[in-house]
Amino acid sequence: MTTSSLSPGYVLLGVGSSPAAAVAARWAAAEAVRRGAALYAVHVVPATPGHEDLVEARRRTPARVGDWLADAPVLPVVAVRVTSGEIAQELRRCALEAGVVVLGSPAAGRVELPRLLAGRCPGAVVVVDTQGHAHQIASARADTAWTTVPVVREVMTSPAVTLAPDDLLATAVRRLDDYEVTSLPVVDGGGRLVGVIGEADVVRRLARTSRHDHETRQRVHDVMSPAVWSVSPDDPLLEVAELFCRTSLKSLPVVHHDRVVGVVSRRDLLRAAARHQLPASLGLVG
Repeated sequence: MTTSSLSPGYVLLGVGSSPAAAVAARWAAAEAVRRGAALYAVHVVPATPGHEDLVEARRRTPARVGDWLADAPVLPVVAVRVTSGEIAQELRRCALEAGVVVLGSPAAGRVELPRLLAGRCPGAVVVVDTQGHAHQIASARADTAWTTVPVVREVMTSPAVTLAPDDLLATAVRRLDDYEVTSLPVVDGGGRLVGVIGEADVVRRLARTSRHDHETRQRVHDVMSPAVWSVSPDDPLLEVAELFCRTSLKSLPVVHHDRVVGVVSRRDLLRAAARHQLPASLGLVG
């Protein structure tokens, strides 16, 4: 399967052998579902004189990807390709019309791969760690421009207003209304992010509820969406702004040491611009 048979905007998954590979695959599948896009899983075998490795990889990789996604509640269209060559070069070719490129936290010896791709791929490049936290990677060129830009911790709302999975849906609705926000993080007893519930989740549940359905004990875990995106307190605001532009998200949980410590929203970025916290070279302030 090649990219010519996929609609533009697909999610490209780099199939690797790092400890985060399976988690990255599930994250990529959830992101593809959220975007209404296909998942294109590509495994690159380093070029060698023989073909045995390539033949074996072509036999094993589809089943491997299938095993990783076996427990996913909803699956996108999935295409799997196995090729050989230089890994960064082959992934760049496959990413020509990708909306986002997803990699597991790189194994030793591959730490530069995400940054190499970020400098050449048209879509966002995201690295997912073993805990399922996603971080967008900037190219080395972009890093230079970000040295004077504030980071998330300087503008985020903290502590975050959160919900527990067992909270009543009615509680979530009231809290969304009381705090005038579009979404709220859902955390477990240890403060770890397990989902997000927003206006769209509530509206979808309302649309599926019969006028004769008098059930009033619906819980947050029945309605919430997977926590696909999160950011770190030290992520640059320009990186977050780019993420908002590439997605339909209006706010993001801020995660530090596996705990939700705040929320950053589009409104926070606008407020930073209004207060001259962003460089004047961006043309946002005069």
